[in-house]
Amino acid sequence: MIAIHTASRSRFVQSSILACVMVSAIVVPRPASGGMEEAVFPSYAVLDLPPVTYNESGSKAINDVGQVVGSGSFDPDWSLPFHGLRWDLRTGLQAVDLGDMCTDCNTVSHAEDINNAGWSLVDGWYETGLLNVAWLVGPDGERVMIDPLSPGRSMAVYAMNEAREVVGFCAGDDPRTAILWQDGETVALPHLNDVYRDSFGNDINESGLIAGRSHNGVSRQAVIWRDGAVFAVGPTDHQGSELRGVNDQGVAVGDFFEPPFGTQRAFIWRDGEWRDIHQDLTSRFGQSGTFATKINNRDEVVGTALVDPFDDIYEAFIWRRNEARLYRDLAPANPAWTMHWGNDINDKGWVTGFGWANGIGRDNLRRALVMIPVSPTIIINPPSSLTPETNTEIIITNAPPGERVVLVWGLYGGGEKIIGCSLDENLLQVENPRFLGAVVANANGNARYRGYIPREAAGRTLVIQALNPARCAISNLIEMEIEP
Repeated sequence: MIAIHTASRSRFVQSSILACVMVSAIVVPRPASGGMEEAVFPSYAVLDLPPVTYNESGSKAINDVGQVVGSGSFDPDWSLPFHGLRWDLRTGLQAVDLGDMCTDCNTVSHAEDINNAGWSLVDGWYETGLLNVAWLVGPDGERVMIDPLSPGRSMAVYAMNEAREVVGFCAGDDPRTAILWQDGETVALPHLNDVYRDSFGNDINESGLIAGRSHNGVSRQAVIWRDGAVFAVGPTDHQGSELRGVNDQGVAVGDFFEPPFGTQRAFIWRDGEWRDIHQDLTSRFGQSGTFATKINNRDEVVGTALVDPFDDIYEAFIWRRNEARLYRDLAPANPAWTMHWGNDINDKGWVTGFGWANGIGRDNLRRALVMIPVSPTIIINPPSSLTPETNTEIIITNAPPGERVVLVWGLYGGGEKIIGCSLDENLLQVENPRFLGAVVANANGNARYRGYIPREAAGRTLVIQALNPARCAISNLIEMEIEP
């Protein structure tokens, strides 16, 4: 038997002894492959990240080893206080509170970035004042303060590279000034010109290339800082532009406002030329806006789309190979969560951001989320109908020959770690999965499961998935309406 832990915070599936196995040595032809969607976009599992003692959480960045940073709040409205958080997906999903910048100084904080060495970039402010401060937190809790350009000036930081070079901006004077912190010293980055004198550094790559924006009080201009010089990049006929992310090849992403109506449009800038990537999503939701947030070293882009301008509803999107998809097109069937904001993507293609729960009684719960690509190889074919407490047949093909295949079910699609399998191998796509049954595949990798659907699923939508824990293999996810 596969023991499925059904506690809400459990993320593990482990094997034990199967008491009863039903095997049928049938040969079922493997169905022909569907469309080419999988060639462009993989399937995803979605993990929600618990916020320690906080009620809500949101994530801002993810590194290549599976560490995530963000923040947590006690209040659904994100009123004070809130603190920066760090999660390590390799060791579990429990968050670490990054705390205040000093002992008993009562700082409100949020984590902005994390590098592959585990250093977190945090900024915040005192509850008793408006002075913004910034600091680094090491993997063992060491704290390093980041000084502003001059004492008493507020600052905000946005990104950091492996050398712990940090970019952001300093306020307190007019204009605001983009900054670079390196080797313990904060320096001002040059403004674009005498008109565009308000500047912000948003991201920095491993060679020190910085992406950001300059502002003239009315309109923004996307800029790149390279070797101490600043350059305007991207669209020229616009009502404002900005770069938000840059990868190690110098490919950058951001957004611009298109005249005459000011539609916000995501774009990618490469080798001195830019491409509108908003057009790759436009057919999905008309002329609503998009902005690109980050790009990884495989030129995969994550961002956010305004899918309902009347109710101000946003949804994360992923762009790769000149095609884009909304979260709804990539999430598991009947998802427990919707990622409304896509904030970062690592070099494995893992995406982090935040969103809200979809289930009844969970509607106002905001949670940090991570999308991780999975590789289904087993095939399960849905039955024509499912009725509780009656014999149900599910056909399984392409399973490892002669090995056990376990079927699990749940009420929502989501994500669940499999004990003994790394996140790079596979995850289940079922939120809080429960054991349905198990069979052993024949020499052709085929099997037929006959069993019963639990009474508690009557009249509800069910998701079902198969797995072979020994090989970290999973099946496609099927969604079924259960008869009352």
